[in-house]
Formats: sequence, structure tokens, C-alpha cells
Amino acid sequence: MEFPHFAFSAVLQILILSGGALLMISFLRTARGTGMLRGMAVTLAVGGLGLWGIAWYLELEELKHVLQAILEVAVIVLAILFHPELRRGIMSLGDNRLLGRFLRPDRRDVIQEVADAVVSMAKRREGALIAFEMRQPLDGFAERGVRIDAEVNRLLIENLFHHGTPLHDGGVIIRGERVVAAACIFPLTENRDISKSTGTRHRASIGLTEETDAVTVTVSEETGAIGVCKGGELDRRVARDTVAEVLRERLGETDPTDAQGPRRSWVSALLGALVSRPGEKIAALMLGTIIFFTAWSAVRTQEGFILDVNVVSKGSGLPTLVPDKLTIVVPDNVSLEFLDKASKNGICKLDVDAEREKINRFKGNQFGARLEIQGGETGIRTVSISDLTWVLGNEQYDEDLDVEWGSEQLRLNLRQLGLVSVTPKAEHVVINTDNLVEGREVVREGITFSLSEVQVRGPAETVDSIKDTFAFESVDIADRTAKDWSAAPSWAATLKLSKELLDQGFELVQEIKIDFPVRPATISVGDVEMDVTLVWLDARRDDLTHTYQPPDKRVTLEIEIIGVPLDVDEEASLLIRLRDLVRRDARAFVDVSAVSAGESRGEVLVRSIDPAVWLQELPESVTENLVGAEDIELRVRLRESDRELLLVPVENNVENSEDGENP
Repeated sequence: MEFPHFAFSAVLQILILSGGALLMISFLRTARGTGMLRGMAVTLAVGGLGLWGIAWYLELEELKHVLQAILEVAVIVLAILFHPELRRGIMSLGDNRLLGRFLRPDRRDVIQEVADAVVSMAKRREGALIAFEMRQPLDGFAERGVRIDAEVNRLLIENLFHHGTPLHDGGVIIRGERVVAAACIFPLTENRDISKSTGTRHRASIGLTEETDAVTVTVSEETGAIGVCKGGELDRRVARDTVAEVLRERLGETDPTDAQGPRRSWVSALLGALVSRPGEKIAALMLGTIIFFTAWSAVRTQEGFILDVNVVSKGSGLPTLVPDKLTIVVPDNVSLEFLDKASKNGICKLDVDAEREKINRFKGNQFGARLEIQGGETGIRTVSISDLTWVLGNEQYDEDLDVEWGSEQLRLNLRQLGLVSVTPKAEHVVINTDNLVEGREVVREGITFSLSEVQVRGPAETVDSIKDTFAFESVDIADRTAKDWSAAPSWAATLKLSKELLDQGFELVQEIKIDFPVRPATISVGDVEMDVTLVWLDARRDDLTHTYQPPDKRVTLEIEIIGVPLDVDEEASLLIRLRDLVRRDARAFVDVSAVSAGESRGEVLVRSIDPAVWLQELPESVTENLVGAEDIELRVRLRESDRELLLVPVENNVENSEDGENP
């Protein structure tokens, strides 16, 4: 989908939405008191936007309707559920440093006030612990203390830590220019490398800076030493005249009374705000962009149309404004060849980006396109979208459309050439069997082609004569094992014109493939004669084979070996061994129990030979190439005239049966 054409409006809206997203991120960062609020926000951002994107992409209209209904009431419900957190977050925005630069340009020097108070308490050896809140909120610690919410003042700080006052134990939290809370309990460090003589106040100072990005300043009650801590690193003995300078360095601020120049201008303040917290600003910009394009895509959609490519000659009289087709109108004397893959397959893909209402109208009235080739135009031409005329129904559509090629761009080769259709035949192809494994053969009568007719393009004056000399390039069979041929007993290849025809300027217009079966080769082992025996295989009835005379006829067994490659030097001796094996292990018999009453003929059956037996007769050099092959066989079958045997009853048994005796 393309970007909107109204670039300035889009950028402005993205910036506005990103500003709102940045305020929301700042609020979530400040509202540290509730993990549920942050979890709810993440759930709505990921789950809501994710579900909306899926519903839009897959066109799940019911799901989009449900999400829209939920969105209408979600804001009100969240405002009711989390109004304390929202109030706290909005209040915290007032302490934002950027806003402070614009709303309170003449703010007091907080660091100097704190430094003066610390130096004064150090002289009197009054213990103190003060924490400056940085980016990470300290609400969780402030809520467990006593709320103060007053401007930072030297006298206030000294009073809070004065012996005998109720709030002198614990720490004080400063946010911006205000004292947030006093008597706060900070976590103690668990660092075992710290000296055992380190007091609780200093351990709390280190512990808080290890867990957060706060900066703390401490005054030792025993020695009056001043310490500044950041990131778990405690500077134990800071000179009293450098306390303010050290604090400014740790807090990353400058002295407002510095003689080098006045306070930064609003431009510098704005630039500083832009480069601070880059991760949050990038996240806000991404969120604003996602929200904008989600809203933009809600009123627009992209639909892919697959059109059949139809080539029409100008003089044919056929319609050229045809729905569901890309109709290419060519002069009668111009030959056209498709060079892109999609058009070679007879289709054209177009992606239309427009309002939903317009897309629905295209679907209902059958969208199409038309391309006209001018007379005398030859050579390779890459068709651009602007070359196409749009079709709606059976009429020309004149409005501008945002359309892209859905696949490869349409490319044509225009030449003064002629076309001829040729019916492919097996004799047009030479199959090279040099790589075909021994014991396999190509079944030429099984050759098939993917096209019943193939179009050939060539010089107009000689194109009709190609039928007499038509031929494809020879096809090479890949080197495959007997196991491979057993699993896939056919071979397919894409055909090309013979080199002779290519040199004459002929070419195939369409892709054509050949497919032919490859079967195990059959070698005749010879014939073996043997006697036929009568057997009774039905164990549930009495054996009556003695009621028939033993057969005096010998049958002939025809033996073939299938799929086994044989060397010429080994073939003769192997065939003799296989015939001897058949004489020894094969049996021809008639199952008398299967002969119906009154029948005088029985089917002659042959007992097959176990493959494990006859495979042992093969040389090791042959069996190595047959590993995994499943279609090798030693076939033993009766000659057609020997498949039935006349059964002659024994006369004595017949006479006894007439006298009532049981034979």
C-alpha cells in the first residue's frame, strides 16, 4: 500500500499523535504506583492494535465491529477505574523539566538551597538523607513516608532533619523544585564489600541508588561528613564548599548564575528536550505513526485483481473493453511475446489502492484493463501503469487510480514475426539414456506432453515450413539409483527447441514439458518344463485327490527377471543358475479342493520362489546397485495353453460310488 499523497498533512497528524503518545508514555513512567495500569496499557496497545491489524488485514468485519464497540466505552471505563492514578500522573506532568523551562523561567536554584542546608547541618552534625528523583519515579517510597508537597527551602530541610522533630528519621524526596515527602524508608544495600562501619543512613543512600537512578546526599551524624551517591557509588567526603558543584555534576545541571552566559534560550531548551530520553521519543513516534496509518487504512483498502491476458488483433472485430481481462490490442502484422513470468502463464496481477466504496464497486462491476500497441512499434517494451486504460463493466473508466503491478511488471517483445502451431510427438524428442542405470528402460509409448499444441514463433516468411523440420533439443536423464527410480518411476523435463531451429530465429512461445515413464527392464531367462501335482489345500474337508488320476501332462514355465542389471559376461551363467533354481524350488500344482463339483478342469498354479533365495544367485556387484529397490522381480508364469488341466476321475472309485460305497 502506498503512502498518502497529502504528505504535509500526514506528517503533521503523525507529530500530533506522537506528542499525545509521548505524554501517555511519560504518564506511565510517572504512575509507578500501579503495575496494573501499565499492564492494562500494554495489553491495550499490543492486544488491541494487534487484533485490529489482524481484523483489517484479513477483513474480519465482525471482529472489527466488536473492537470498535469496545473502544467506544474503554476510555470512560479506564478513567473511572484509574482516576487516582490519572490524577497523580497529571500532577506529575507539572514537574516536567521541559514544561518548567517554559512555565517557570525564573525558578529558584534548588541545588543551592539543598547544598546550603546540607552544609549547615554538617556543621551542627545533624544527620540527613536527601534523594533527588531523576527519570525513574520514587512514588513507591514517597507513599510510605509523610506527604509534604512544598517548595524546596533551606529552612524547611533543616527543620525536617532537626533532632526532636517527628520527621527527622528517614529520608526526604525532592522532585523538581518541590519536597515531595519526608520520613521515607529507603532499601539498604546488600553489597558485602562495604565497610562494616558504614551507618544505616549511608547504606540506605547506596541501596536506593542501586535500585533507581536517583542521586542522594547524606550528612553523617557522627562526623558531619557530607557524602553524594549515584549508581551505588558513594563519594564519602565532599568538601563543604563544593557540595553544590558536585550535586550539579551528578544531576547533570548547570549553575544558573554561571558567569559564562545567561540561562539557555527556549530554543536550546527545546533542543535539549528533543535529545533527552531518545528511546521514549522514538517509541512515541512509532506509536503515533502506527495509530495514524491504522486510521488511514481503515478508510482505504488494497485489493488484488488477477486478470486473464487476452491478445486481440485490431482487425479481428473482437471487443477490447472486456471485464476481468487485460486486453492487449495489437496490429495485425505485429507479433507479441510475453517476457514476464505471469503473462507467460496467461494472467496479469494488479493491486488497486482506493477507498473501500470504490473497491467494492470494482468487484461488483468487474474491473479490467486495456493496452493498445501502436502500428510499427517493435522491440522490447516494458509496460507502465500509465499505459493502461481502465475498464469497469464494459465501459472505459476515466478516473485516476492508485495501481501497482501485483507481480512482475508486464514486458513485451514486439516483432514482425509469424506464428505456427505444432503438435508435439514422441519422434520430435531424442532421449539420452547414457546416465540411466542398468536394468531400467524408457517406455516411449508412454511419453506425454504438457501441451497438446505448442506455438512456435519465427520469421514470417519461413515459419510455415517448420513443421517438416520441427525437433526439440535432446533430453538427458539424470543419474539416479535403482532405489530412486523405484520410488519415482518417471522423468519430467522442460523442452527447448533444437539448436538448428534456434539458430534460424525460431523460438517457443509457451513452456512445454515432457513426461515419460521409466520401468524395470525385462530379461527372458528361458523356459522350464515340469510335472503337475494334485494337492488338497482345504483342511476342513476330506482329501479326495486320490479320486483323480495323476496328471500325465507336463507344463512349461516362462521365466523372466525384471529390474536387474546384468553384465554381458555374467548373463549366460546367471540365466542357467536361475533356470536350475526354478526346476528345484518351483512347483506346478492343481488345488483339487478348489474345483467345484461337476467341474472337470482345474486351474494350474505355480508356487513362487522366495526373493531371499533367488537374490543369492546374483553377483555381489549387481546386488550392491539394488539396495532399496522395491520393483525387482523373478517372474515365473505358465504358458497360456498350460493354465488349465483336465482332471480324470479314477474308474474304480467311480464304480464303488455307484454301489453306494464311500470312496
